Amino acid sequence: GGTYSDAGYKVVDSSGSTININNYPDYLVTTTNTVNTSTAGVYTVNYVLTKNGTTVDTNIRNVYVEKLYTFTYSYNGNYQTFTAPIDGEYTIYTWGAQGGTGYSSATYNGEGGKGGYATGKKAMTAGTKLYIYVGGQGTVGNSSSTYAGGYNGGGTGYYYGGGGGGATDVRTVSGVWNDSSSLASRVIVAGGGGGGQAFSTYIAIAGAGGGTTGLNGTTHT
Repeated sequence: GGTYSDAGYKVVDSSGSTININNYPDYLVTTTNTVNTSTAGVYTVNYVLTKNGTTVDTNIRNVYVEKLYTFTYSYNGNYQTFTAPIDGEYTIYTWGAQGGTGYSSATYNGEGGKGGYATGKKAMTAGTKLYIYVGGQGTVGNSSSTYAGGYNGGGTGYYYGGGGGGATDVRTVSGVWNDSSSLASRVIVAGGGGGGQAFSTYIAIAGAGGGTTGLNGTTHT
């Protein structure tokens, strides 16, 4: 909901030509409305043209207030299904998952890179389905083992290196996250961040997942 701003009006004479009502002090246009932008529905705005207090003409405008739909999806390790409730244009916001931290000690640890962000619009009819794949954060790397990347494509971390964060994307075909047909149907993707690394007193900060190619991380220090 917000504040309704009237679209205005114009006054025309008998020939259909627009006239400036301000040039005719005997005439006045008043409007009345009860538009509630917080409640969906059809509202009527009334326009009344008077001359010296006597009604000369009336007209109306119908104002349509539609419900604002918001759907939020969090990581669950699998895809989730969205079904469009009405015809319209939908705005999609996606954030990739952060990479895992490379952990050597409480003092020395390389933070995982942040995931990317992407947004776009898609027109859909009621009943259209989209499949939401929310990326998972990479595993913390704290020994010489390997560490799993996050759900939806996060890379494996090695030797005190955290796993990469998974991408978050939206698709028109469902399936396991790495199914080729499902991957080919992606309509928007936000990349995951890289895994950080730390060994002894050396720290490497992971690159982030933003932009078309991501961002580079730092080397060991």
